[in-house]
Amino acid sequence: GFVALSDVHVARDQLLSDDLTSLARGFRPTFLVLQSAFCAGLIRRSVAEAEQGLTGPDNGVFAPQVAELRARADDFLVRWAALAADVTRGTPRELLTLRLDGSHLACQATRLEATLAGGKGYLTSSGASRRFREAAFLPVQSPSEGQLTWELSLLGSTESTPATARAAS
Repeated sequence: GFVALSDVHVARDQLLSDDLTSLARGFRPTFLVLQSAFCAGLIRRSVAEAEQGLTGPDNGVFAPQVAELRARADDFLVRWAALAADVTRGTPRELLTLRLDGSHLACQATRLEATLAGGKGYLTSSGASRRFREAAFLPVQSPSEGQLTWELSLLGSTESTPATARAAS
């Protein structure tokens, strides 16, 4: 996005920068990693709850899905922790992909958690329902899924990260 101001006086000593692009390059990596932290929390908790949900009647049939979700979650959490430890190590593609993968994985994890929780998982007061609603907002949270995908397309190569490739298969 952008902001257009007209007929506004701002004293020179009040300006953060004359160059918004450079300013954004400075904070955007941290911003994307922090947003990914929200995804990481949802993913961790929903995967743990899904694993607990396997003990429910007839839920054992979901064991392969939970195991795959656990593996993808572990991969995401390792990538997120590495970038959180030093955001300067991440390329723009890695940071954008991390945020997009986090959004996708959080949505998938909360959906599976709700499925395994059964009807009680859809009660407004349940943790599963709250996490499901929180994850449902991620695709439109700025930067939105569309914006992240568009920015990644501008970076050239359409190579996927391991998490994105697994999600697509």
